[in-house]
Amino acid sequence: GGGGDPFAAAAAGVSDDPFAPPPGVDTSEGGLWLSTEGPSPSGPPQSAPPQRAAPKPKTKKRKKAEDAGGNNFGVVISGLSLQSKKDAAVDIIVELKGCSRSEAEDMCRSPVVPVFKNVSEDEANNAKAQFKAAKVNCRVTSKKKRRR
Repeated sequence: GGGGDPFAAAAAGVSDDPFAPPPGVDTSEGGLWLSTEGPSPSGPPQSAPPQRAAPKPKTKKRKKAEDAGGNNFGVVISGLSLQSKKDAAVDIIVELKGCSRSEAEDMCRSPVVPVFKNVSEDEANNAKAQFKAAKVNCRVTSKKKRRR
């Protein structure tokens, strides 16, 4: 045996398909149906928050250096997809950091480029002014002192 019509059962309303809607359930335009079991589609399933590693204790040397020098600022540039902006940024980085042109070009391959870290507010704002004058997107970042 065997050899019967495989579509006969479906035509009769009986299906072996485990994904078929149960009899009497409405389906959407595309033939989809929502099960009444399981989580509602209102949002993602809630999971436990990720475990945080214990924070490393800061050394006293670093804290004193931050307070004394005030070098808590950084400069980040972005939006260098246009070659003209990338060239302008490379020129400014070479001038400000005193690095080689190839080093500056390597830095500017990234979509977001941290140009300076741990500089004074004046240095950061001076660099920002030069980037802004060349119409390069620039942002001054600062370390916030965390109080716990």
